[in-house]
Amino acid sequence: MSSSSSSSSSEKQWSDIQQELRSVHGFSDFQKINDYLYIGNQVSAMQKSRLKQEGITHVLKVNGLENRLPSSILGAEYKIVALEDNEYFEITDQDLEECFSFIRPKGRKTIVVCTAGISRSSTICIAYLMRYENLSLAQAHA
Repeated sequence: MSSSSSSSSSEKQWSDIQQELRSVHGFSDFQKINDYLYIGNQVSAMQKSRLKQEGITHVLKVNGLENRLPSSILGAEYKIVALEDNEYFEITDQDLEECFSFIRPKGRKTIVVCTAGISRSSTICIAYLMRYENLSLAQAHA
């Protein structure tokens, strides 16, 4: 298979995955929290052109789901942390530090995503803002 048809096949697979996720989750946008931190769902993390437009180079996925395509096709560096989406799962200090160390380096923009972009991603973003931006819970949640 030539590299051209291999690339075309990968792009088709990427498009199919995006469509599948959109049909499951129903939306695909993400939100800017500040100059370097964004929040979204799994589908939004696959929007290559939008990530590039915003200058987002790093994606923190906190749903534990591996990418079905390599980072080179998706256009960003990915870190995957397995946080379960249930009321009994306890996010540990170690989990937080793993996430924060990926977000923290200066000079890069990071989007934090989970499957639906509601619980786990917002928990990580709020905790990060409270710790590193010295915001109260109410301020970080606003």
